[in-house]
Amino acid sequence: MTKLFPLLVSLLASSAFAQDSLLYSLLIPRQAVKISPFHLLSFYPTLQLAYENKVARRFSVQLEGGYVLHYKMNEDPRYQHKRGVKAKLELHYYMLPSERARLIYYAAAEVYWNAVNFDRLTSQQECFDINCSHVFTRQYTYTVRYREPGFGVKLGFIKYFSDFFMDINSGWGVRFINYTDPSAPPGLINDVNNWGMISIPNEDDRTTLSPIIGIRFGYRLR
Repeated sequence: MTKLFPLLVSLLASSAFAQDSLLYSLLIPRQAVKISPFHLLSFYPTLQLAYENKVARRFSVQLEGGYVLHYKMNEDPRYQHKRGVKAKLELHYYMLPSERARLIYYAAAEVYWNAVNFDRLTSQQECFDINCSHVFTRQYTYTVRYREPGFGVKLGFIKYFSDFFMDINSGWGVRFINYTDPSAPPGLINDVNNWGMISIPNEDDRTTLSPIIGIRFGYRLR
């Protein structure tokens, strides 16, 4: 009897571990592709796609990339011909699976890099003579570079609808924002942040803490 009890405990523990492993295996996508449609509505709109690959029992790696799109409708002369890429790398740790709800939570850490260029059309008054007796308006078009690396942490969950699923997450990130205009004519006065009451985007170089919200739709590859 004394030998039977430890054996029963061992069998129950191994059975529970096997069921737990099966549940994680069932709900963690071994491979998945995702699309982020709301990136199409951002100020620098991108066609954003992601690929997730399971690398361990509870861990996966996700690589995401976006191609910046250019919308010509109602084009702002300050932000013409937007172009560039966005890239992101994430590590996911899965936890709290629910077979009944077909849902599993995860914690994630991410690093990203945004590289966008656009053309700016602006004008300023200049003088024909030293005394500025005769004034004229000159237009300039030049390229502005927007660069933003950053990192963040977040919590999220995957909710399945057959092999299709919804991936929702939120958290906080640190952003390192930098705007430069190396091709602007020397002496050009162009304080874009004073062109309106609210500057969108804010082109001041800065490091800031910002919220992260992500909504993606995906498909699990069998």
